[in-house]
Amino acid sequence: MLRLLWFILVVYLIVKLFYRVMGTQSPNAGAPKPGGQKAGAFSPKKSATGVIDEMVPCAFCATYNPARQALEKKGLYFCNEQCHEAFEKRGTS
Repeated sequence: MLRLLWFILVVYLIVKLFYRVMGTQSPNAGAPKPGGQKAGAFSPKKSATGVIDEMVPCAFCATYNPARQALEKKGLYFCNEQCHEAFEKRGTS
């Protein structure tokens, strides 16, 4: 039984070494590490809290969108120009 445990440990260490030498991550390594992306790949900047972007609701249809992609008008967020126009029409009628 002890030989089997040693064998499993040796195989595990060899596999870990293989993945480290090849520069790839093992299947159970989790999320990719920062800086390991290819040149030109999208790399969002994180805030101090670790949040990449805040999700804000559209004032008309209530769908959530990233704040940097949402259309901001008078302190309200909209998912697109059509929702903003519909919100304005609804407010004036």
